[in-house]
Amino acid sequence: LASQGRDLDPLRSAILLEQAALCYLQEPGLSCFFRKCTFQLVVAGKCYEAAGQRPHALGCYSTSFLVYQHRGWQHIEDH
Repeated sequence: LASQGRDLDPLRSAILLEQAALCYLQEPGLSCFFRKCTFQLVVAGKCYEAAGQRPHALGCYSTSFLVYQHRGWQHIEDH
């Protein structure tokens, strides 16, 4: 799903990446993939920005931050 997003326009790519990332958060057995989830959310945010959808980009970035908030990664704010 996420790999198909590379061939689409930025908005469609962002939507696919965001939905794929959120699947990792919703499925208890996949919760160990939080890094992959947050990476996809950040990439989705970049695609939303490229599509001129800044509010959606900020939503992806803030969700990514919430996942990392209590995991001890001090440099999340650098990105």
